[in-house]
Amino acid sequence: MTIGKKCLFIVLALVMTANLPLLAADDLADPLYEEEYVVTATRIPQSPEQAPGMTETINGKEVEQGIEPVSAVLAENGFAFPSFGGPHSTACLQMDGVNDSRLQFLVNGVPLSPDQGGSVDLSYFPTAGLEKIEIVHGPLSALYGANALGGVVNIITDLTGESKNTLSLGGGSFDSWQCGAAVERNKWGLALGGNITDGYRPHSKAESSYVSGQYDFFQHDEEHLILHGNFMTKEAQQPGDRTGSGLGKQEDQRLMVDLSGKAQWLEGLWEYKVYAQNQELKYNKDKHLVRNYGVDVAALYEPGNHQLLAGSMYKSDSVDSTSSGQHSLDNIGFYLQDLWYLTGDTLLLSGLRWDYNSQYGSPLSPRLSFTKCFSDDLKISLAYGEAFRAPTISDLYWEDPWYHGNPDLKPERSGRYDLIGDWTTEKGSLTVNLYHSLIKDGIQSTADWSTVKNIGSIKITGVNLKLEREFTTNFNGRLGYGWLNRMELDKNTGKYNPNMPYGAHRLNLAVRYQWNNLTSALDWQIVSGRKALPGRTVPADYQLLQLDLAYRFNELFNLSLTANNLLDEEYEIENGYPMPGRSFSAGLSYNF
Repeated sequence: MTIGKKCLFIVLALVMTANLPLLAADDLADPLYEEEYVVTATRIPQSPEQAPGMTETINGKEVEQGIEPVSAVLAENGFAFPSFGGPHSTACLQMDGVNDSRLQFLVNGVPLSPDQGGSVDLSYFPTAGLEKIEIVHGPLSALYGANALGGVVNIITDLTGESKNTLSLGGGSFDSWQCGAAVERNKWGLALGGNITDGYRPHSKAESSYVSGQYDFFQHDEEHLILHGNFMTKEAQQPGDRTGSGLGKQEDQRLMVDLSGKAQWLEGLWEYKVYAQNQELKYNKDKHLVRNYGVDVAALYEPGNHQLLAGSMYKSDSVDSTSSGQHSLDNIGFYLQDLWYLTGDTLLLSGLRWDYNSQYGSPLSPRLSFTKCFSDDLKISLAYGEAFRAPTISDLYWEDPWYHGNPDLKPERSGRYDLIGDWTTEKGSLTVNLYHSLIKDGIQSTADWSTVKNIGSIKITGVNLKLEREFTTNFNGRLGYGWLNRMELDKNTGKYNPNMPYGAHRLNLAVRYQWNNLTSALDWQIVSGRKALPGRTVPADYQLLQLDLAYRFNELFNLSLTANNLLDEEYEIENGYPMPGRSFSAGLSYNF
């Protein structure tokens, strides 16, 4: 252990040990957050102005719920999704220079199980009942365990509320059709729907469907007990590259059930989640069945000016795969976090988590951040955290005549520094995030491609910028910009080379104008500075323009029109895989 790490652990130990006796305090402090809050960064509701780190929020009210999948919503907000077959193909998020296997995905705070290869396909996750999506940048293994190297995406839904019924219909180019229906009641809700398309290329047909449900046993003040259930299916043809090679067919279905609750107990606020998931995935002749179940319990105490969170979790994963065989992994985690309000405008966050896995050992993940509010408008945060990515089942056990998994793999390790400035006024906000991370013990293929070993190393430096401005009550805009310098170690030469196939620069400019019952929105994305490792071809830079129009006839009917790739740009996200040209879609929703 280096001197720097020793100092970090000493600071964490002193801060937490000094505060543990306060758990015996008799009274909880008054809530330190407002009605509008974010929760993913700390697992504690906080106002956006107080939350450490950079959190982006996508409001579900601005989404065509029941028609748009989660991947489309994130893509419209400037996030990168490599694609081998258009909007209905596999959609795996890229963020801050890392892929989806180095990100943690949650649905209502419950960890979403990746497939046997570590991927999470968001192309068929519905937005029915979507309340918001919280995207937190930075390492969060100190709270969420494995795979939270680059950040966490939390999809938050609520299918209950005032009694309402909704029907949604849509259609567009490539003989595409979508439909959705939702029933909301005070204590329960149900939504179902699906889509089908012939695709924009030969052999690119796709169809998907979903059923989502929620039942609130009780919900008052901070206490609740809620049951969620989701069943999703997808069948999609993969068109391959321009030469026609790589044709495939994906069949996927996923079942998710969780029981989540909060209750006042032993003078603290206790949160518990019990969940189970089942995923059946077929790709050509390969078949994979992934099952997991788990429980997570955490207690929050608020003595004085502290918010102390302590918790533990257990998760069991099993895989039955034609390529990897039958295997199971058990994981136990314990975590502790302190939000210490040193003064009314100064916050110190410290966190530490220990994970034990039956296959790859016991990673320890610390986190430390300091936040200073210089005024009601300006906040500066400095943070450091460590995270790890667990070897996937395929990494460990894949077996065929030419390739063999490696059961001796260790987790990838990452350390990241963040500097965040946040300026907020009544009319707008500006957030700037500068970060630098180093991923060590990266899991990569050996020179002969026969197996994988912990031989990789990646250096990532970047900037995230988000500017939002309300010019008038009916006219607002948003500017998002990301700069990335990702350097990957060449295991043969020992040198670092740039590898940014999805762009060193990503700009997203959106403006929205409302006039009476008509709402118009224009979204412009630019991707440039695409670079790849030596010997690999990189497609050209590109820009995309999207126009959205929505007209509300009355309280019952709403019509929407969308023009995608308005400039008819010829572009590729993955080399050799052309993306759709100009296309159109329309939707009609009826509330009764």
